[in-house]
Amino acid sequence: MDPALSEPPQHRHLWIITGPAGCGKSTVAEYLSAHFDYPYIEGDSFHPEANIAKMATGVPLTDEDRWDWLKILRAESIRQLRKNKAGVVMTCSALKLKYRDELRKASFNEDNVQVHFIYLRASQELLLARVKARQGHYMKDSMVKSQFQALEEPTRDEEDVFVVDVSVTMPEVQSLAIDVVTKVLQQDGIEMASDDDHDLHLDHDTVKSSLALPTDDVDAVSATSYARSSSGYSGIRSHSPSTPASSIQGDEPEGKSD
Repeated sequence: MDPALSEPPQHRHLWIITGPAGCGKSTVAEYLSAHFDYPYIEGDSFHPEANIAKMATGVPLTDEDRWDWLKILRAESIRQLRKNKAGVVMTCSALKLKYRDELRKASFNEDNVQVHFIYLRASQELLLARVKARQGHYMKDSMVKSQFQALEEPTRDEEDVFVVDVSVTMPEVQSLAIDVVTKVLQQDGIEMASDDDHDLHLDHDTVKSSLALPTDDVDAVSATSYARSSSGYSGIRSHSPSTPASSIQGDEPEGKSD
């Protein structure tokens, strides 16, 4: 258990880091896993060979291709949750609502399990540049385009989704992701011990957060200045089942595809 946690949480938490190829899912997930001492499930490693072969030749995956993969990921997350009472971090592109709904089933037959998504939002142009810069990775830039065509961004109805826009540095993105998880754990009744090493003073004018879940129209999201300080949070309201998740900005280096 992360030394910052003073007691076990009331629930077991599944954190799914989502977004198109190149957005930095693996980088963020690995950081959360290390910080909170959660098991980490790399979604890419569970793709069957047939899926990898298709992506390597630039052929987009179909719903049928992804369906078995999603079921495998859901089963693995349950297996890990049963071994670890605190939580699990997993990467999965989860581009469509029905994909996210399939992963949400992880909580259906498991006691005290909550599923959360951290969606790393980035422009297609940014991710194309990152994927093109990769060496030896099976994901082609054409796959980024196909993923954006398939992408169904989370809306207000998905109250378990937190959105991070990749437009600042990776350390800031990682810190904001930790802030999200920490806030949820606090609302789960967990007292968080002081963590001076994580304290990051974000630029008040650079990092912004909306006060509500993303809408269908990204430009319609109302933003307010956000800054994290040693005394807590400012410019962001608490995340709760009745409160839509926040939209937070950040940048990231190269990551894995899904």
